Amino acid sequence: MNPTLPPIDPIPLPAPVWLFQVLSFVTLFLHIVAMNFLMGGGVIAAVSGLRGRSGVPHHRRLSDLLFRSLPIVNAATITLGVAPLLFLQVLYGRFFYTSSILIAFPWISIVALLCLAYYGHYFMSMSETVRREKYLWIAWAASVLVMIVGFIYSNNITLMESPERFRDLYLADRSGLRLNFGEPTLVPRFLHFFVAALAVAGLGVVAFGQRARRPGQEGFSSWAVRYGRNWFAGATLVQLLVGFWFLLSQPAAIRDSFLGGNVVHTAHLFAAVFLALVAALLLMAKPESGRVLLASSGLLTATILVMLLVRSWTRELRIGALAGFGEMQVRTQGSVLAIFLLLFVASLVTVAWMIRRYVRQGSGAA
Repeated sequence: MNPTLPPIDPIPLPAPVWLFQVLSFVTLFLHIVAMNFLMGGGVIAAVSGLRGRSGVPHHRRLSDLLFRSLPIVNAATITLGVAPLLFLQVLYGRFFYTSSILIAFPWISIVALLCLAYYGHYFMSMSETVRREKYLWIAWAASVLVMIVGFIYSNNITLMESPERFRDLYLADRSGLRLNFGEPTLVPRFLHFFVAALAVAGLGVVAFGQRARRPGQEGFSSWAVRYGRNWFAGATLVQLLVGFWFLLSQPAAIRDSFLGGNVVHTAHLFAAVFLALVAALLLMAKPESGRVLLASSGLLTATILVMLLVRSWTRELRIGALAGFGEMQVRTQGSVLAIFLLLFVASLVTVAWMIRRYVRQGSGAA
Protein backbone atom coordinates (compact mmCIF):
# COMPACT_ATOMS: atom_id res chain seq x y z
CA MET A 1 0.00 0.00 0.00
CA ASN A 2 1.29 3.45 -0.93
CA PRO A 3 0.67 5.77 2.04
CA THR A 4 -0.74 9.24 1.58
CA LEU A 5 1.92 11.57 2.98
CA PRO A 6 2.57 15.31 2.97
CA PRO A 7 5.52 16.33 0.77
CA ILE A 8 9.01 16.70 2.18
CA ASP A 9 9.62 20.16 3.61
CA PRO A 10 11.28 22.24 0.85
CA ILE A 11 13.17 24.38 3.39
CA PRO A 12 16.81 23.15 3.43
CA LEU A 13 18.19 21.63 6.60
CA PRO A 14 20.88 23.76 8.29
CA ALA A 15 23.04 20.67 8.95
CA PRO A 16 23.48 17.14 7.56
CA VAL A 17 20.82 14.54 8.33
CA TRP A 18 23.31 12.32 10.16
CA LEU A 19 24.08 15.12 12.64
CA PHE A 20 20.40 15.55 13.47
CA GLN A 21 20.17 11.78 13.97
CA VAL A 22 23.12 11.84 16.39
CA LEU A 23 21.71 14.81 18.31
CA SER A 24 18.30 13.16 18.43
CA PHE A 25 19.89 10.00 19.86
CA VAL A 26 21.91 11.83 22.53
CA THR A 27 19.10 14.14 23.69
CA LEU A 28 16.56 11.30 23.72
CA PHE A 29 18.86 9.29 25.99
CA LEU A 30 19.04 12.17 28.48
CA HIS A 31 15.28 12.61 28.39
CA ILE A 32 14.59 8.91 28.88
CA VAL A 33 16.83 8.68 31.95
CA ALA A 34 14.98 11.57 33.62
CA MET A 35 11.60 10.30 32.47
CA ASN A 36 12.30 6.84 33.88
CA PHE A 37 13.08 8.21 37.32
CA LEU A 38 10.01 10.47 37.20
CA MET A 39 7.59 7.70 36.27
CA GLY A 40 9.15 4.93 38.34
CA GLY A 41 10.10 7.17 41.26
CA GLY A 42 6.56 8.51 41.48
CA VAL A 43 5.16 5.00 41.79
CA ILE A 44 7.73 3.90 44.38
CA ALA A 45 7.19 7.10 46.37
CA ALA A 46 3.43 6.53 46.42
CA VAL A 47 3.84 2.88 47.45
CA SER A 48 6.27 3.82 50.23
CA GLY A 49 3.98 6.66 51.28
CA LEU A 50 1.17 4.16 51.73
CA ARG A 51 3.39 1.81 53.72
CA GLY A 52 4.73 4.74 55.77
CA ARG A 53 1.23 5.83 56.65
CA SER A 54 0.70 2.33 58.02
CA GLY A 55 3.53 2.93 60.48
CA VAL A 56 6.63 1.62 58.71
CA PRO A 57 9.30 4.28 59.48
CA HIS A 58 11.78 3.39 56.73
CA HIS A 59 9.07 3.67 54.09
CA ARG A 60 8.07 7.04 55.50
CA ARG A 61 11.62 8.37 55.22
CA LEU A 62 12.11 7.00 51.72
CA SER A 63 8.87 8.55 50.51
CA ASP A 64 9.99 11.90 51.97
CA LEU A 65 13.26 11.70 50.02
CA LEU A 66 11.55 10.72 46.78
CA PHE A 67 8.77 13.29 47.06
CA ARG A 68 11.33 16.07 47.57
CA SER A 69 13.17 14.95 44.44
CA LEU A 70 10.22 14.55 42.06
CA PRO A 71 9.53 18.24 41.23
CA ILE A 72 13.14 18.67 40.11
CA VAL A 73 13.04 15.43 38.12
CA ASN A 74 9.74 16.53 36.59
CA ALA A 75 11.28 19.81 35.45
CA ALA A 76 14.33 17.98 34.08
CA THR A 77 12.14 15.52 32.17
CA ILE A 78 10.15 18.27 30.47
CA THR A 79 13.22 20.40 29.71
CA LEU A 80 15.25 17.48 28.37
CA GLY A 81 12.28 16.36 26.29
CA VAL A 82 12.15 19.54 24.19
CA ALA A 83 15.27 18.87 22.09
CA PRO A 84 14.50 15.26 21.02
CA LEU A 85 10.95 16.31 20.16
CA LEU A 86 12.28 19.10 17.93
CA PHE A 87 14.78 16.78 16.23
CA LEU A 88 11.97 14.26 15.70
CA GLN A 89 9.99 16.95 13.91
CA VAL A 90 12.97 17.88 11.75
CA LEU A 91 13.61 14.28 10.65
CA TYR A 92 10.08 12.84 10.59
CA GLY A 93 7.93 15.96 10.48
CA ARG A 94 5.44 14.79 7.88
CA PHE A 95 4.85 11.57 9.82
CA PHE A 96 4.79 13.15 13.27
CA TYR A 97 2.54 16.11 12.39
CA THR A 98 0.06 13.84 10.64
CA SER A 99 -0.21 11.43 13.56
CA SER A 100 -0.48 14.37 15.99
CA ILE A 101 -3.43 15.76 14.02
CA LEU A 102 -5.16 12.39 13.99
CA ILE A 103 -5.04 12.22 17.82
CA ALA A 104 -5.24 16.01 18.24
CA PHE A 105 -7.14 16.36 21.50
CA PRO A 106 -5.35 13.67 23.51
CA TRP A 107 -2.04 14.98 22.19
CA ILE A 108 -2.66 18.62 23.12
CA SER A 109 -3.99 17.54 26.54
CA ILE A 110 -0.42 16.51 27.44
CA VAL A 111 0.33 20.12 28.43
CA ALA A 112 -2.49 20.22 30.98
CA LEU A 113 -1.74 16.73 32.27
CA LEU A 114 1.92 17.56 32.85
CA CYS A 115 1.01 20.79 34.65
CA LEU A 116 -1.39 18.94 36.96
CA ALA A 117 1.22 16.26 37.68
CA TYR A 118 3.78 19.00 38.36
CA TYR A 119 1.45 20.68 40.86
CA GLY A 120 0.83 17.34 42.54
CA HIS A 121 4.54 16.67 42.93
CA TYR A 122 5.14 20.14 44.31
CA PHE A 123 2.31 19.75 46.80
CA MET A 124 3.79 16.51 48.10
CA SER A 125 7.29 18.00 48.14
CA MET A 126 6.36 21.10 50.12
CA SER A 127 4.00 19.43 52.61
CA GLU A 128 4.89 18.15 56.03
CA THR A 129 4.82 14.40 56.54
CA VAL A 130 1.42 14.33 58.29
CA ARG A 131 -0.22 16.45 55.62
CA ARG A 132 1.46 14.47 52.87
CA GLU A 133 0.13 11.20 54.24
CA LYS A 134 -3.34 12.69 54.59
CA TYR A 135 -3.41 13.68 50.93
CA LEU A 136 -1.52 10.69 49.57
CA TRP A 137 -4.11 10.35 46.83
CA ILE A 138 -2.49 13.38 45.18
CA ALA A 139 0.74 11.41 44.78
CA TRP A 140 -1.13 8.54 43.17
CA ALA A 141 -3.00 10.95 40.92
CA ALA A 142 0.25 12.62 39.82
CA SER A 143 1.78 9.22 39.03
CA VAL A 144 -1.25 8.18 37.00
CA LEU A 145 -1.14 11.47 35.08
CA VAL A 146 2.51 10.88 34.19
CA MET A 147 1.62 7.38 33.01
CA ILE A 148 -1.24 8.76 30.90
CA VAL A 149 1.17 11.20 29.27
CA GLY A 150 3.51 8.30 28.48
CA PHE A 151 0.61 6.31 27.05
CA ILE A 152 -0.42 9.20 24.79
CA TYR A 153 3.17 9.51 23.60
CA SER A 154 3.21 5.80 22.79
CA ASN A 155 -0.01 6.28 20.81
CA ASN A 156 1.49 9.09 18.76
CA ILE A 157 4.82 7.39 18.07
CA THR A 158 3.27 4.07 17.09
CA LEU A 159 0.81 5.85 14.81
CA MET A 160 3.61 7.95 13.31
CA GLU A 161 5.39 4.73 12.37
CA SER A 162 2.28 3.38 10.59
CA PRO A 163 1.78 5.85 7.72
CA GLU A 164 -0.15 3.29 5.70
CA ARG A 165 -3.05 3.81 8.14
CA PHE A 166 -3.19 7.61 7.99
CA ARG A 167 -5.72 7.96 5.19
CA ASP A 168 -8.16 5.32 6.43
CA LEU A 169 -8.07 6.66 9.99
CA TYR A 170 -8.71 10.19 8.81
CA LEU A 171 -11.63 9.16 6.60
CA ALA A 172 -13.10 7.02 9.39
CA ASP A 173 -12.95 9.70 12.10
CA ARG A 174 -11.92 13.35 11.73
CA SER A 175 -12.78 14.39 15.29
CA GLY A 176 -9.19 14.20 16.58
CA LEU A 177 -10.46 12.36 19.65
CA ARG A 178 -9.28 8.86 18.85
CA LEU A 179 -6.18 7.00 20.00
CA ASN A 180 -4.17 4.32 18.24
CA PHE A 181 -5.85 1.33 19.89
CA GLY A 182 -5.73 -0.69 16.69
CA GLU A 183 -1.92 -0.94 16.92
CA PRO A 184 -0.80 -4.34 18.32
CA THR A 185 2.49 -2.93 19.64
CA LEU A 186 0.85 -0.10 21.60
CA VAL A 187 0.32 -1.76 24.99
CA PRO A 188 3.58 -3.77 25.11
CA ARG A 189 5.50 -0.68 23.99
CA PHE A 190 4.07 1.39 26.83
CA LEU A 191 4.65 -1.38 29.37
CA HIS A 192 8.21 -1.76 28.06
CA PHE A 193 8.92 1.85 29.08
CA PHE A 194 6.93 1.69 32.31
CA VAL A 195 8.65 -1.42 33.69
CA ALA A 196 12.04 -0.01 32.70
CA ALA A 197 11.16 3.12 34.68
CA LEU A 198 10.60 1.03 37.80
CA ALA A 199 14.03 -0.55 37.35
CA VAL A 200 15.79 2.80 36.93
CA ALA A 201 13.99 4.26 39.95
CA GLY A 202 14.91 1.16 41.97
CA LEU A 203 18.55 1.79 41.19
CA GLY A 204 18.04 5.36 42.37
CA VAL A 205 16.69 4.06 45.69
CA VAL A 206 19.84 1.96 46.07
CA ALA A 207 21.88 5.14 45.57
CA PHE A 208 19.78 6.93 48.21
CA GLY A 209 20.43 4.09 50.62
CA GLN A 210 24.17 4.08 50.04
CA ARG A 211 24.40 7.85 50.52
CA ALA A 212 22.57 7.56 53.83
CA ARG A 213 25.28 5.29 55.24
CA ARG A 214 26.53 7.09 58.35
CA PRO A 215 26.58 6.47 62.12
CA GLY A 216 23.08 6.02 63.47
CA GLN A 217 21.56 5.55 60.01
CA GLU A 218 22.75 2.05 59.24
CA GLY A 219 19.26 0.55 59.59
CA PHE A 220 17.64 2.79 57.00
CA SER A 221 20.65 2.60 54.72
CA SER A 222 20.70 -1.21 54.61
CA TRP A 223 16.94 -1.38 54.21
CA ALA A 224 16.84 1.17 51.35
CA VAL A 225 19.64 -0.62 49.51
CA ARG A 226 17.80 -3.95 49.69
CA TYR A 227 14.44 -2.36 48.86
CA GLY A 228 15.79 -0.59 45.79
CA ARG A 229 17.64 -3.72 44.72
CA ASN A 230 14.40 -5.70 44.83
CA TRP A 231 12.61 -3.12 42.67
CA PHE A 232 15.47 -3.14 40.17
CA ALA A 233 15.85 -6.91 39.96
CA GLY A 234 12.11 -7.60 39.95
CA ALA A 235 11.41 -5.04 37.23
CA THR A 236 14.30 -6.36 35.14
CA LEU A 237 12.87 -9.89 35.24
CA VAL A 238 9.38 -8.65 34.36
CA GLN A 239 10.94 -6.63 31.54
CA LEU A 240 12.17 -9.85 29.93
CA LEU A 241 8.56 -11.00 29.56
CA VAL A 242 7.28 -7.61 28.44
CA GLY A 243 10.14 -7.23 25.96
CA PHE A 244 9.41 -10.66 24.50
CA TRP A 245 5.74 -9.67 24.10
CA PHE A 246 6.81 -6.38 22.49
CA LEU A 247 9.03 -8.25 20.04
CA LEU A 248 6.33 -10.75 19.11
CA SER A 249 3.82 -7.93 18.53
CA GLN A 250 6.00 -6.43 15.79
CA PRO A 251 5.31 -7.10 12.10
CA ALA A 252 6.86 -10.34 10.87
CA ALA A 253 9.65 -8.63 8.92
CA ILE A 254 10.82 -6.67 11.97
CA ARG A 255 10.47 -9.62 14.32
CA ASP A 256 12.47 -11.85 12.02
CA SER A 257 15.17 -9.20 11.63
CA PHE A 258 15.82 -9.24 15.39
CA LEU A 259 15.58 -13.02 15.65
CA GLY A 260 18.39 -13.98 13.32
CA GLY A 261 17.41 -12.30 10.07
CA ASN A 262 19.94 -9.52 10.60
CA VAL A 263 23.07 -10.37 12.56
CA VAL A 264 23.69 -6.81 13.75
CA HIS A 265 20.09 -6.26 14.89
CA THR A 266 19.96 -9.63 16.65
CA ALA A 267 23.32 -9.15 18.38
CA HIS A 268 22.34 -5.75 19.76
CA LEU A 269 18.98 -6.96 21.02
CA PHE A 270 20.48 -9.90 22.91
CA ALA A 271 23.36 -7.74 24.11
CA ALA A 272 20.83 -5.41 25.76
CA VAL A 273 19.18 -8.37 27.50
CA PHE A 274 22.55 -9.69 28.65
CA LEU A 275 23.69 -6.30 30.02
CA ALA A 276 20.47 -5.83 31.98
CA LEU A 277 20.68 -9.32 33.50
CA VAL A 278 24.31 -8.85 34.52
CA ALA A 279 23.43 -5.53 36.17
CA ALA A 280 20.63 -7.20 38.13
CA LEU A 281 22.80 -10.15 39.18
CA LEU A 282 25.60 -7.87 40.38
CA LEU A 283 23.22 -5.78 42.42
CA MET A 284 21.57 -8.84 43.92
CA ALA A 285 24.96 -10.23 44.96
CA LYS A 286 26.48 -7.12 46.61
CA PRO A 287 23.94 -4.27 46.82
CA GLU A 288 25.87 -2.44 49.57
CA SER A 289 28.99 -2.03 47.44
CA GLY A 290 29.52 1.37 45.88
CA ARG A 291 31.57 -0.19 43.10
CA VAL A 292 28.77 -2.60 42.30
CA LEU A 293 26.31 0.28 42.15
CA LEU A 294 28.62 2.11 39.78
CA ALA A 295 29.04 -1.00 37.63
CA SER A 296 25.29 -1.67 37.56
CA SER A 297 24.62 1.95 36.65
CA GLY A 298 27.13 1.69 33.80
CA LEU A 299 25.58 -1.52 32.56
CA LEU A 300 22.09 -0.02 32.75
CA THR A 301 23.30 3.03 30.82
CA ALA A 302 24.75 0.74 28.16
CA THR A 303 21.46 -1.18 28.06
CA ILE A 304 19.47 1.99 27.43
CA LEU A 305 21.87 3.12 24.70
CA VAL A 306 21.70 -0.24 22.93
CA MET A 307 17.90 -0.32 23.20
CA LEU A 308 17.77 3.15 21.65
CA LEU A 309 19.71 1.74 18.70
CA VAL A 310 17.23 -1.13 18.48
CA ARG A 311 14.41 1.41 18.60
CA SER A 312 15.98 3.41 15.74
CA TRP A 313 16.35 0.31 13.58
CA THR A 314 12.76 -0.71 14.30
CA ARG A 315 11.55 2.68 13.09
CA GLU A 316 13.73 2.41 10.02
CA LEU A 317 12.24 -0.99 9.22
CA ARG A 318 8.69 0.30 9.70
CA ILE A 319 9.04 3.51 7.69
CA GLY A 320 11.89 2.52 5.38
CA ALA A 321 12.51 4.64 2.33
CA LEU A 322 9.41 6.73 3.03
CA ALA A 323 11.50 8.86 5.40
CA GLY A 324 13.10 10.39 2.33
CA PHE A 325 16.35 11.45 3.97
CA GLY A 326 18.12 11.29 0.61
CA GLU A 327 15.62 13.76 -0.87
CA MET A 328 16.00 16.38 1.87
CA GLN A 329 17.87 19.50 0.85
CA VAL A 330 20.83 20.46 3.03
CA ARG A 331 22.41 23.88 3.21
CA THR A 332 24.88 23.74 6.07
CA GLN A 333 25.11 26.95 8.08
CA GLY A 334 28.58 26.61 9.59
CA SER A 335 28.52 29.60 11.96
CA VAL A 336 25.05 28.83 13.30
CA LEU A 337 25.94 25.16 13.69
CA ALA A 338 29.14 26.00 15.58
CA ILE A 339 27.28 28.30 17.98
CA PHE A 340 24.61 25.66 18.54
CA LEU A 341 27.10 22.88 19.27
CA LEU A 342 29.07 25.15 21.62
CA LEU A 343 25.94 26.09 23.56
CA PHE A 344 24.78 22.46 23.55
CA VAL A 345 28.02 21.24 25.13
CA ALA A 346 27.96 24.14 27.61
CA SER A 347 24.40 23.26 28.60
CA LEU A 348 25.37 19.63 29.21
CA VAL A 349 28.27 20.74 31.41
CA THR A 350 25.96 23.09 33.30
CA VAL A 351 23.34 20.41 33.86
CA ALA A 352 26.02 17.97 35.07
CA TRP A 353 27.31 20.61 37.50
CA MET A 354 23.79 21.29 38.78
CA ILE A 355 23.12 17.59 39.32
CA ARG A 356 26.38 17.22 41.21
CA ARG A 357 25.56 20.17 43.45
CA TYR A 358 22.06 18.88 44.04
CA VAL A 359 23.22 15.37 44.91
CA ARG A 360 25.84 16.71 47.33
CA GLN A 361 23.78 19.39 49.05
CA GLY A 362 20.16 19.54 48.06
CA SER A 363 18.75 16.05 47.75
CA GLY A 364 18.24 15.51 51.42
CA ALA A 365 19.28 11.94 50.99
CA ALA A 366 22.05 12.19 53.48
